[in-house]
Amino acid sequence: MNTSRLTIYNKEQSVNKFRKITIFLDKKYCCAVANGESHTIALSPGTHTLKAKIDWCGSAPLSLEIKDREQINIALSCNYHPETSILGKLHAIIFIGGLLLNLYFKSATFLWSILGFSLLYQVWEAYKRKSKGMLYYLTIGRKKYLKLESFTGTLA
Repeated sequence: MNTSRLTIYNKEQSVNKFRKITIFLDKKYCCAVANGESHTIALSPGTHTLKAKIDWCGSAPLSLEIKDREQINIALSCNYHPETSILGKLHAIIFIGGLLLNLYFKSATFLWSILGFSLLYQVWEAYKRKSKGMLYYLTIGRKKYLKLESFTGTLA
């Protein structure tokens, strides 16, 4: 009998605003949670493993010990917080504009210049903010892009 409940709250964040995050319970598809929404699952008591995934990035597995008639709350959030400064927005405009100009001029040198600028900006952003940039989360930190945390009370 499924008497325990697990509620997953996906925090409202601009970085994954238009994409749903897939939730896996015990390595099986469970549900997809949109930005700022929640989903409640009925569970049997026991040990369960929860994991979140978006594209090829995801979270570390979260092991849960669920008792009979217990309510578990999980906050789902993204570890990457993009820079919202003018330089961050300018970087995106230059990168997209550079790719479009490369298509028009068909110049490999121009493309490498834009990609080099983009890479240098990512390194500078990570150094300036003393945190990991998007480049980290898309490569070696892809299993740390999302964060699952158990909480009690209300979601802040």
